[in-house]
Amino acid sequence: GYSRRRMTLAPTLTRRAEIKRIIAEVAERHGLGPRDIIEPGRFGHIAIARHEAVRAVHDRFPVMTCTRLAAIFRRDHTTILFSLGRLRSKKPRSMGLR
Repeated sequence: GYSRRRMTLAPTLTRRAEIKRIIAEVAERHGLGPRDIIEPGRFGHIAIARHEAVRAVHDRFPVMTCTRLAAIFRRDHTTILFSLGRLRSKKPRSMGLR
């Protein structure tokens, strides 16, 4: 007969749950909620947290495409490329001169 063995290993998180956990941890470190990172908004402190979350998810799942990351974070893939440091801003940066 067929017998079922009881799994004794701790359950592993699904990829989706792991991504949610990473986003929540980054959000908490920045004093934000996970929705703040996902929802539209370009305030500096939120954008910094979002870039950090994108990098953290990419570090955990390095084979995930930028297109997939873009879908998770509800952003354009070029925003993800920028977050990962693969695109440079076309705007000249101020050097503190006025």
